[in-house]
Amino acid sequence: IAVFFNEFRKSEKWIRTGIARIFGEIPNQIYEDGTQIEISTGYQWLVIDELESVYELLKNTTYKQEQVVLLDYLEKMYDLIKHLSRPDGSFPQVNDGFILWDISRLEKAGVRHDRGDYIFVGTRGARGKPPEKLSKLFQDSGIFVTRSNWSKEANYMTFDTGPYGGHHGHEDKLSIEVACHG
Repeated sequence: IAVFFNEFRKSEKWIRTGIARIFGEIPNQIYEDGTQIEISTGYQWLVIDELESVYELLKNTTYKQEQVVLLDYLEKMYDLIKHLSRPDGSFPQVNDGFILWDISRLEKAGVRHDRGDYIFVGTRGARGKPPEKLSKLFQDSGIFVTRSNWSKEANYMTFDTGPYGGHHGHEDKLSIEVACHG
């Protein structure tokens, strides 16, 4: 409300309070490797949506440094999504991963944040440029992903070796997913 109706006497205070609360909570919700503390594909997308909303709101303010910080967190979070995406464009159901998201959302993020690798993965190779890395360990969450290439026929594996995931954690440690030759 304060962003859109900045004529209110206390609107600046409301914005500062909201920013302080959000930015105070971000380190509690997102690991340094970009994984949301639930270590869940579903919650990963959910928190990305929330942070994208805040990022869009801040574009209408003078809080440019906060936008830079949010963009850094968003890129780390999208990086996990990019790597976790299976060759068929779906996602492993890590932890509470039951919330199904469409890979094309990554294309939209690529356009919004000028990231060709997101566009490539989000369009399943139709546009953009392939990500440089084929393997990645997300140290804080213990998720390891590797693939032979970024094609639809790639060999792919994800392995969960991390901590119990947040308040909605599941005992899915040491779970493994493999996809081969399409």
